[in-house]
Amino acid sequence: MIQSEQASLISTSFLLLLVWGLLLVHLGGCSSSKIYHHRMPSEHSLENISRFHIDRFEGEQSGFFREILIYEFGKLPYVDYLEEYPMGSDGLTAIVDAEVLVLSIREEELLKKDNNYELLQHKLVQEQSSGQREARKAFEFREIPRERRSFQRTLDLEIKFSFKSLETNEVLKEIKEQVSFQQIYSEMEDELLIPDQNQEMNRLARLLLKRMLMKISPVAQQEILELESGSAPLEWTLKTVDFGHTGIQKGVRYATNGEYEQSKKAFYYVLYEPKSLEKKERFTFDDGAYIRLKRAKLPDSLMMQLLKLHGRSFKPEELQIIMGRLMNPEESLLYLGMIKSQTRENRRSDAINVAAAHYNLGIIHQLLNELEMASYHFAQANAHLPKDKYAQKWADAQIAMGVYNPVESLTGLTISKAGVGQAPEQSMVRTQVEPSINFDGLDLTPAEMNMPALKPVELPPLTNELQPQDVGSAGSASP
Repeated sequence: MIQSEQASLISTSFLLLLVWGLLLVHLGGCSSSKIYHHRMPSEHSLENISRFHIDRFEGEQSGFFREILIYEFGKLPYVDYLEEYPMGSDGLTAIVDAEVLVLSIREEELLKKDNNYELLQHKLVQEQSSGQREARKAFEFREIPRERRSFQRTLDLEIKFSFKSLETNEVLKEIKEQVSFQQIYSEMEDELLIPDQNQEMNRLARLLLKRMLMKISPVAQQEILELESGSAPLEWTLKTVDFGHTGIQKGVRYATNGEYEQSKKAFYYVLYEPKSLEKKERFTFDDGAYIRLKRAKLPDSLMMQLLKLHGRSFKPEELQIIMGRLMNPEESLLYLGMIKSQTRENRRSDAINVAAAHYNLGIIHQLLNELEMASYHFAQANAHLPKDKYAQKWADAQIAMGVYNPVESLTGLTISKAGVGQAPEQSMVRTQVEPSINFDGLDLTPAEMNMPALKPVELPPLTNELQPQDVGSAGSASP
């Protein structure tokens, strides 16, 4: 017994050492995920100005924004902030006047009516000709009308700045800086995860003031942009170790080395090119999978066949054989991809990786000043996996292009609509139709398939006079 415990302890220790060793090798051998981008002084830079004093700050919550600006001035190593109005004439000092032009927080409730489903399982006892009774399973979908509530939050802040020379009273620069944010939060979100609107406005104010100070800076600034690595947790570590998606990491290495065109190809490959299923992949037919297939409008004739697999899980090669027996070739071409995508256990990782690839593409296009493409990819990232970081980048790109309008009801330009929009013409890969999935695996194939339409067979709702479906025996009982 003692020897067994010692062997188990040694095995566990060896596993931990191996994990840490792999982690150190990975961290040591991989390049950083950060891009260090140097910004040269802009046309708004103030030459030969090293001291500032805020004279007037007007508008809504101006006192709050004034304190933030003073704090940001204090963080700059190359300027001094003067608490008191300076006396005399000094060519190195600028007097700052500011006015809050726009400060808006809007939350609009969105209500969408649709149907949810619940899979009900019944056990039917049927008497056989031999006199024995056999228990069988029967299923029905109960349709539950529901109202899905969500709200769209839009924040807008615009401040005008004027910089005057203390020596000549001449206006040196006038700058209008705008920052906005828009996101949709569903009722499924944990309320604790939804940022407080005042905290969000605080964040926007700091972002706006930092950008303004970067514009007037006479020295080059270094901007750090961090790319995402995606997700591919190691199964044998109980998913505690995740080095990221290998395809995304390849694109990150190109990007951090300045090879932006190669990095774009790598990220596009993650999004659109075929990829084989891993041997460790599993497909589970639980209640949630059937409900997702029902929402995806899988024909009921196929659903009746798939219900035979309820409660079971399969490897890719096992599922391939079973699906070949349950479906004909035409059905496989049309629906096998849907079935695999809705029963995969790694569906969450897919969303993370697609969002990460889109976000990284947005960063690269932003660096190349391809703002329309950047905006598209940021919106796509947020559509696949909503994050405030993605939403902020989308709003920034819209403002930089000069197409953002705070009154979105007039323009129809919202982040939710942008997330389902078509790719711009200059996109490297453009999906013309809904991607389908090949018979051999989860291979995204942007091609239309002219297959004969399958007429769905409606499943009758189960009543008190239940009729058994041949979905496998649940055991037998004696009379």
